[in-house]
Amino acid sequence: KQAAKAGKGSSDAGSAEQLAKKVAHAAKKVHAKPLSKETELRAITIIRQAVAASAAQLPTQPGDDAGAAGQAAGGSDAAFEAAALAVVVGQEAIRQHVLVVCADLEAKL
Repeated sequence: KQAAKAGKGSSDAGSAEQLAKKVAHAAKKVHAKPLSKETELRAITIIRQAVAASAAQLPTQPGDDAGAAGQAAGGSDAAFEAAALAVVVGQEAIRQHVLVVCADLEAKL
């Protein structure tokens, strides 16, 4: 299964766990890239906004949010992937996981 497809309306625990791992992996890749702190913080902010929008169940356009995150990170595929996952995921546990990962990235900046 594709992670993006699994995230759309899926309440399957296995899919949720897979997405959480992918978000964590993508976020780590963002930190591993030679990006400026300002760029990383912008990507993290966009990911957090996507998570917040999902938490509030506001209508979002995943493509737009993910595209904005990818652009903010200088086209980084990892940032794009993390933001896209944050937008499509609806499970509270994974939203919390994304916030923890973002907080961890910020602590390292």
